[in-house]
Amino acid sequence: MIRGGIVAKGNRGGRGRKTVGSFKDGATINGETIEFEGELKLTSNDTSINSIQRPLIDAWENKRVKQKIEYANAFGYQGAVYGELRGGKNGVNLPSYYFANRGSVVTHIHPRGKGGLGGTFSLQDINSWSKGNGNTIRAVAKEGTYSISKGKNFQGASLRQFLASQQKLHDQRLARQKRILQKQVNNGQISVYQANKTMQKEFNSVLVDMHNDLLNHQKLYGYNYYLEKR
Repeated sequence: MIRGGIVAKGNRGGRGRKTVGSFKDGATINGETIEFEGELKLTSNDTSINSIQRPLIDAWENKRVKQKIEYANAFGYQGAVYGELRGGKNGVNLPSYYFANRGSVVTHIHPRGKGGLGGTFSLQDINSWSKGNGNTIRAVAKEGTYSISKGKNFQGASLRQFLASQQKLHDQRLARQKRILQKQVNNGQISVYQANKTMQKEFNSVLVDMHNDLLNHQKLYGYNYYLEKR
């Protein structure tokens, strides 16, 4: 809960751990079969969003969630709407004024093609949010809405450093799998279709790992992280 635009006393980070369900490999999400390794845990809703912001945010997210390009908007502590922005298939600009005021909530759409998870926050998302004054950033995907809010003991610089190091490992994993699949295609061992399907599962699996990176380090870096069920 936010009072006066400031994170409420006692909210030190790590409160987003409570899970309410999960998706596993081969789950049907919005009528699609999604393949990935691991478990994508769903949590309770982000309690840092106040009762004025919540209905406004829910209405906007429900309006835009099925779009095939990214959109963004931001909402002030008392419900002020900062203004919708339209992006492209792979991103949308999140301007600094979205994050300028304490208590603000920034939300945007993470569309993905058939068979793909929308995924959690990019490093760019985290950088913009963690360096600004705003409290929360959200990413709306087919599998649910990711939401991360600052706690009293938020350690932004340390979180950015940790996620950057993890991103390198994830990128290396994807590059390694791509090389293996390309070699198998060249040798006639698998078809291009099989390679693409395997690569999509690997990409989805990396998104799940990124989700777990954020889910498992809330107390250490002083934030609250959620994947709200849609």
